[in-house]
Amino acid sequence: MSLKERATKEFKEKIDSDEEIRESILTYYECESGFSGLVGVPNGNSVPIRGVLAYTEKSLLFYGEVFSNLPIVLHIPFNKIREIKTGKQILTIQDL
Repeated sequence: MSLKERATKEFKEKIDSDEEIRESILTYYECESGFSGLVGVPNGNSVPIRGVLAYTEKSLLFYGEVFSNLPIVLHIPFNKIREIKTGKQILTIQDL
């Protein structure tokens, strides 16, 4: 199964039954890599993750894989987006 096929399968599990994927592209998501080899110490390096970015009439979706057995899935409903900044930014999503 290709990356796009795996992404489409994952997206269909995340979206509402009345939603339809309008468009998708193959892209990279630059993710902060989390922690260094020291316990609890952030390393601050970003890791580009190859994946599929898609949108529906209600949300943005991203599916990527660090390794084939470690998928990353982001589902961002449009009503949770409060601000869009241009340029390089660290993405944070807060659920109120």
